[in-house]
Amino acid sequence: MMQRHDWLWLQPAAWHGVLAQAAQAGADWPELALWPQQAWPLVCARQTRPGVLSAGLSLPPAPDGGKRRLSLQLAPDALLRSSAPPLLSELTRSPDAPPALQHCAHRLHAWQLRVYGAHAWQWQTGLPYLHAGSDLDLLYYARSLDDLQAALRRWHACAQDCAQQGLRLDGEVILPDGAGLAWRECWQAMHSGGQVLLKRLHSVQLQDWGQVCAQLPRQDAPCAA
Repeated sequence: MMQRHDWLWLQPAAWHGVLAQAAQAGADWPELALWPQQAWPLVCARQTRPGVLSAGLSLPPAPDGGKRRLSLQLAPDALLRSSAPPLLSELTRSPDAPPALQHCAHRLHAWQLRVYGAHAWQWQTGLPYLHAGSDLDLLYYARSLDDLQAALRRWHACAQDCAQQGLRLDGEVILPDGAGLAWRECWQAMHSGGQVLLKRLHSVQLQDWGQVCAQLPRQDAPCAA
């Protein structure tokens, strides 16, 4: 089942429509021509319209540092295939992987983490997405309440260490039903309670942390806060 952040490869014929939407949006960016030439993917966005495939495309920052992003609406048959975003271990095998990324990946090597955002785009395309303030956006697919709580504790410890290397960890925990929760929001809620924002493929919902925990498979761990 397709999820947010998945990579989407398009049928070759679909790129004409993508470039037309870009032109209508005033996105006169030369690098866009590389996507159909290299068959690079788009990213699955939140799906808001029946019968329409919503996707996103990010380019490297503009010279003035501004973000360059496209929100695209495609016919479902434009999709050739989809896949989960790349594993962190795939990025670190690249000879161009930054030293800070290598250090943090070593701390995180025991996890099955996937990467999205600037680091994933640069790994896929070779274009210069990264800058001094680029976060490392990580996805972790939690299997249970115990797994979620253990992952949050590990993430917090690794985030502090990686920050000392100049790399800020960010991203989402993905629950078994596909809902995404921001790491930092989860960490705070685990200790203080309150509401968290659940981002699903078709919706966004605020929910009490206690309710989130109650809906997860559990072993022995109670829900903190």
